[in-house]
Amino acid sequence: MQLFNIETANSTIETLYKGFKIIDLQDKQIFYSQNIVSCNKVYFSGFEVSNECSEQELDTIHNKFNKCDRVIAIYSDTDELVGLGFYNYLIVYGISIMYERGIVLKKSVHRYGLSKRVLNYAISVNNNLQYVCGATHNPITIARYKRISSGEIYSVNAHYSTNPIVSILSVKTLELCEGFSNKQAGYIINHCNGVLHGRYQGLQTKSHLNHNEALPNIFVNGFSRNNKDALFCLVAIQGNEHE
Repeated sequence: MQLFNIETANSTIETLYKGFKIIDLQDKQIFYSQNIVSCNKVYFSGFEVSNECSEQELDTIHNKFNKCDRVIAIYSDTDELVGLGFYNYLIVYGISIMYERGIVLKKSVHRYGLSKRVLNYAISVNNNLQYVCGATHNPITIARYKRISSGEIYSVNAHYSTNPIVSILSVKTLELCEGFSNKQAGYIINHCNGVLHGRYQGLQTKSHLNHNEALPNIFVNGFSRNNKDALFCLVAIQGNEHE
């Protein structure tokens, strides 16, 4: 299996860990159009989907390639595509924020800690980054955010209402990245403390770990995995938090 043509993609390639490579894609749509089968296989494995994706799920993958500022492809030492990371970079009221739209890895490589390493790379390419945020139903994502945080994880350890700046940034980020109206985003942040009820409805998403086994009591505020909810989290990056 061959890596995507790097010269055509005008992309950056780096060795990540134990022979794994990341390709910081520039021509994201070209990559997806030439690697649809491989990208879908990563999705199938990462979310434990045994059958073909639904139309909504395929649309979700396609939209991530179209809407993200940065897509990172992860390859094994045998040049197999094993993961994808999706990121947006925003300036909200003069403050630099990275929104992690998602990272998906084949189940066979979960044990290598690649999601943490890819997140660190995505942060490192923007020296002025102050906040990282994302919506998740996976406790492993919360653990990654905890490692990079200078303090509390809003929605997990702290309520958004305790920090007006964080509340305002979060509402605007949901508007820009998820398409919510200001009223809807405000309700999610200030009333539900970041819980996006039914975020994964219609998708066959599963988690390979029960959240109580991984990190007890990590999801609160009415979050329910059974109802396919997600939790919008925001953290200030160590050393770069807004004063």
